[in-house]
Formats: sequence, structure tokens, C-alpha cells
Amino acid sequence: MAIVRLNTGFNIEIDFKTAAFHQRILAWCIDLTIQFFYLLMVYKLALKGLPDGFMSWVGILVMLPVLFYNLVLETWFNGQTPGKMIMKIGVTSADGGQPSFSQYLLRWIFRPIDMPWWLLAAATSGGWPALTLVFCFGGIACYLYSGKSQRIGDLLAGTLVIDKRATSTWNDTAFMELDAGYSARFPQVMRLSDRDINTIKQLLLSSAVRRNSDYLLRVTEKIKTALQVQTDMDEIDFLETLLRDYNQLSSR
Repeated sequence: MAIVRLNTGFNIEIDFKTAAFHQRILAWCIDLTIQFFYLLMVYKLALKGLPDGFMSWVGILVMLPVLFYNLVLETWFNGQTPGKMIMKIGVTSADGGQPSFSQYLLRWIFRPIDMPWWLLAAATSGGWPALTLVFCFGGIACYLYSGKSQRIGDLLAGTLVIDKRATSTWNDTAFMELDAGYSARFPQVMRLSDRDINTIKQLLLSSAVRRNSDYLLRVTEKIKTALQVQTDMDEIDFLETLLRDYNQLSSR
């Protein structure tokens, strides 16, 4: 497990732990088990009476959820599949923030290279030379020797898998309940992006940051300069007010 430092908004750096090797393997096994039982159920309920089984056009259709399993679920569930949810890990962008669909797509395209079980089957059955077995470990070797524990698809897509138990990310929702009569004090807050707002919330959630008054002061001054605002509020009150203002103004 490696510690990576990602640069968030306002040049604020936050440390994250990458997912451990056993977490990723167990998550993969869980997802593989889900897919296996799906195929088993479909075969017993829909394909058992078909002469060609999985090779029929119906069989090809029911294979599509397995084929697109990782791409669809990671896109829908913010970088997580059921296996990743259980293991408390998830995909994030290597430069901070939520990965784009193109990044998820690139990771998915390179799964057959990172996890070439088809190559393992071909080599062990004699269809391919035994020497090709060495290529089965390319994804593992990349994970072990890359600085951020990335497989080939992660490197090319600009993503990494982090341990969500270690820290919450700036992708956590910034939603806050407000009083009915609340009025925003700093309308300039709408100049900030969602990522900036979630970075502020991440800082407020971090007990280590809250204890470091010098660090909070530097961050707050950067934000005031970016928004061109002046206030005598202390750092915590100012940041919390920005969150409330953002929620009030964005819900109009």
C-alpha cells in the first residue's frame, strides 16, 4: 500500500492510501463470483434448453452484462463495483477528482491485458506457446513497480485505486441542510467548482487540518484572494459559511 499526494483545488495537497494488493484481489474475486452466479442462473433459467447454449444469439445477449460489468458499474457508482464497495476501495483520477467516462472506458479496454485469463487458458491448453505465460503477470508487475500501485489500464487512463477507509475524498457530497430563511453572505462562492467546494468540506472534516491553525489560515487566505472577499470571520466559520452559501445559491 502506497501513500500518494494529490493536488486539489487552491494548491491544497491531500494524502491518500492506495488500495492494498489483497483488497484489489478480493474485490475482483467478489465481482467474479457475482458474474459467475449470474451466468449460472441465466443458463439454468433461459439457456439450458437451447441447443447452442451460450453460443446462441440469446446467449450472446446475456453475456453483455458480464462484458460491460466493470465499465457500467464504475461509471454509475463513482468508481466502485460491488466488490470494491465491500472492500472499501474505489477508482479516482490520478490528478484529483472524479474520473471522466473516457478514463473509465480506457481502464475497461485494457482489462484483458491487465488480467489476461484468456492467455492463461490458451497457454495451458497448448494453443499458445508456454512462453506467453510471462505476459499474464504484466498487470501485477505494473502494480508492484509503479509508484502509485497502478495497473497498465490505470497508467494509461490516469487513474488509481484508493482505500476509502483511510480518508474521505473530495468527491463526498457537499450537501448541507439549511434553515428556511438562510441568506448567502458570499455570492462569490459560485465562482468555485464542485471540486473546490468538496475540497473545502474535506478540509473541514479532517481533524488534523482543524488542529493546524497556521495551515487553515494559509488555505483561507488563498480562498479569500481567489474570491476577492474581505471578512473578519475566523477560518472555520468562513469555510463553513462558504459551504452553506454554496448550498443555498446552487439550489435556486
